[in-house]
Amino acid sequence: MNKNHVKALHALCSVCLITPTMPGLAEVARAAETQDAMMLRYSQSLTFKPAAARPLRVVSMLDSRQAASFRTQKPDAQGYGSDAPDAADLAENAAQSARPRSLEQAIQIALRKRLTIRIAQLARQSAQTKIDQAQASFKPTVRVLADALATNNYDTYSGTTSSVNVPGAGTFTAETIRSLPKYQITPSLRIDYDLYNGGRDQAMLAHAVVQKDSMDVQQSLTVRRVVLEVAQSYFQLRHACVRRAMAQSAVQLAQEKQTLAATRWSQGRIADIEYRTVANALSEHQLTLKLRKTELESTYLQFSTAINSVSSANTEADAMCGFDSTQEQDLAAVAPYAEPGLDNKKNLLELQAAQKQIQIQQAAARPKISLYAQYAGVGRTDSSNTTSVSNVHRRDASVGVALSYTLFDGGLVRNKIAESVLEAERLQLRNQEWDDERARAREKAQLKMKSAQLQQELAQSRLELATSQRQLAADKLNHGTGSTLALSEAQNREDVAAAELAIAHNEAALAQLDFLFPAVARQRTGAELTAP
Repeated sequence: MNKNHVKALHALCSVCLITPTMPGLAEVARAAETQDAMMLRYSQSLTFKPAAARPLRVVSMLDSRQAASFRTQKPDAQGYGSDAPDAADLAENAAQSARPRSLEQAIQIALRKRLTIRIAQLARQSAQTKIDQAQASFKPTVRVLADALATNNYDTYSGTTSSVNVPGAGTFTAETIRSLPKYQITPSLRIDYDLYNGGRDQAMLAHAVVQKDSMDVQQSLTVRRVVLEVAQSYFQLRHACVRRAMAQSAVQLAQEKQTLAATRWSQGRIADIEYRTVANALSEHQLTLKLRKTELESTYLQFSTAINSVSSANTEADAMCGFDSTQEQDLAAVAPYAEPGLDNKKNLLELQAAQKQIQIQQAAARPKISLYAQYAGVGRTDSSNTTSVSNVHRRDASVGVALSYTLFDGGLVRNKIAESVLEAERLQLRNQEWDDERARAREKAQLKMKSAQLQQELAQSRLELATSQRQLAADKLNHGTGSTLALSEAQNREDVAAAELAIAHNEAALAQLDFLFPAVARQRTGAELTAP
């Protein structure tokens, strides 16, 4: 056995030893073809426009010139490539129909299923009931009362006398005391109406109205927050899909290099260390692909959580990365929910509620004047309360005005007023601070958008360069001066450049989300609109 035969046998054994450590090259290749076909279907719905001299916006993921690099066509009856979906594709699409395939669909699902939206709706309804309660304070109160009394009256004027003869002192006469039981029942109808209570009722109603307006804004803010969470997780999912596609493309190229290296090594054209380097590179790319798959699963779980959907642990990567919309369409679906003035409106309403709370506390320091009218019946007997019920013959009617004013309460009302004033001042300063934070966040988002635009332009330039290099490699191969491996490497560089451009688009989308939804780092405590 010559040296070349020994090297060939050693190469085959090396391949056999390396392959079990990988998740299966054939399976990876088939997965790569499936992913490439998906990327083609996705890229066909996108168009690219040069990024220069135009406002920043997220352009399409792939140039149409790169579509061929992500295409795996199925032969038709004549043996030519066909883009028409077969029965398997239709069945797969039907199975995936439950998963949103655009950001607009994801937003609608989240708004329908997220419990946060329902909680905000209930809070708004609760605020409406507080308005009804405050309005009820302006109406009179009608009550039915009933008193039952049982008393023992020790009457010293009973009309009976007794005489006692005391020897040596004479005769003494005294009145006899008797116990006279009395039973009385008093049913009555009473009407009370506050003529003046220091303006408390008016302040309570104004406070309730402000709370209701605040809950309306809070509901819109909740919707906006849900939309932002869904949009961020959606674009992160697209980002993870692109990174997985890049890793899969790198595995395919590494497989080609490993196959070619095995052939060259068996022929004695390369050294053992060179062959082992290529084999190790393939293993590294395989591990990277596993990592990207894990990251994709994690990102898909976050996306499913954002839309309150159940994520299957066995969901295929192709099902996770199926998108029917362009990023321009996705951002257009998000824009109506931005409403940047909601935060400021919410803060102003909270301040107004605190100011109404001051008026409520100040009302406690003023006198109270109320009007009342009562009509009662009185029944009395000497036997029992039961007989008093049937003996209600007496009538008692009264109309009057009651005045109440607290002279001393230990400083309770004064301290409550001071607390409300300090709370209003705190909210005013907090609003100023949050306005400054939002302004800084918007400036930061603008800078991030400019940086994202430059990254898009750079990625576009790299893609154009990679495309030229791939065309040059193809021309060299056609003229017999190039190699298949060189063309594959150029094709891979073009695929990587296209994927990097797609990543740049995703980063630009996330930057635009930050601009549309400037966030304030602090969270509200929820205690600023506490009912008095």
